[in-house]
Amino acid sequence: MLVFAIAGVVVGGATVRGDGGDVGSSRAARVFGTVVEAEDGTSAQVAIEADGFQDLVTGAARRVLELPIPGSAAVSLEMERFSVTNGATRFLVQTRDGVRQLPAPDVVLMRGRVAGETGSRVFLSVSAGGRVNGSIQRANGEEFFVA
Repeated sequence: MLVFAIAGVVVGGATVRGDGGDVGSSRAARVFGTVVEAEDGTSAQVAIEADGFQDLVTGAARRVLELPIPGSAAVSLEMERFSVTNGATRFLVQTRDGVRQLPAPDVVLMRGRVAGETGSRVFLSVSAGGRVNGSIQRANGEEFFVA
């Protein structure tokens, strides 16, 4: 289980919707689980199950992540998986013994927007090693950081 925090908002859990890349599908797969909310309501820890990470890697490239926010309806994030590397990309490190090639990082990059909010932006980076980073910038100026 991988655990991450969302600052500035209390999150009640999340699900991923999508099959075959159809963002409009109502079929849901459970990706996010356990939630621990801060007493002051300014942040929350959310867990992503190991099979949830695998679904992000191999499942539909386009999907909707739903994040419930207290005091309002769930925020739907229309996301698409993308990459900044390809099969020819190499990761190299210089050591005393010379240059050594490293394996590519096991990470999923996702970008998108808050559904129905023109001008909003969302970015998430999810690694198999337990790190989730990103940001949610809503059209009304609200901004949430994921770490």
